[in-house]
Amino acid sequence: LLALLATRPGPAFAAPVGTNATAESADPGAIVFKVHAVADSDLAAATLNYKVLSPDGNVGGTLRADVSGRSTDASATLQTNSSDRYIPVGTRFAYSWTITDKNGGSVTTQEQTFTFLDGRFPWQTKTEGAFTVYWYGANSANADSALQATSSSVRDNEALLGVKLNYPIRVVVYRNTADAKAAQRQRAASFE
Repeated sequence: LLALLATRPGPAFAAPVGTNATAESADPGAIVFKVHAVADSDLAAATLNYKVLSPDGNVGGTLRADVSGRSTDASATLQTNSSDRYIPVGTRFAYSWTITDKNGGSVTTQEQTFTFLDGRFPWQTKTEGAFTVYWYGANSANADSALQATSSSVRDNEALLGVKLNYPIRVVVYRNTADAKAAQRQRAASFE
């Protein structure tokens, strides 16, 4: 009987689960990534894994979110327009979450993609070939002009340089400079 008790396994715990992963941007200054994490034992960590998708090679990193208990809504904020980092509006991201519990169980959510747009505006999109333009409001004529100018410029430069563009181009059209100001790279007020 003692031998049976000594070899009896302990309770089995299922791997943690991450659901409802989202990425949102209220303005061009940051992206907030969220996930709902659940585990049979207390959570130990929720880590955002992100990549900025680029034709020259993806660049990314990780951000840790605070977690506690067995169920939590975790979030991590990526600053996109600061003195340390500038990620332009229109950039594509791939992201996932790694959820770990205190028993060592771990799961990584399925990777998702996200186009970073300024959340202050209801964006529309139009794609022709490798070119996509984003705009908002009654600005479709300017969006069409931007799409045509982009296509013409790329075609002319390909012919001039003897190269072929092999990646998509995204163009973001703001209605005016005041709307676009928050999306511009920060600059010092004076040079010292």
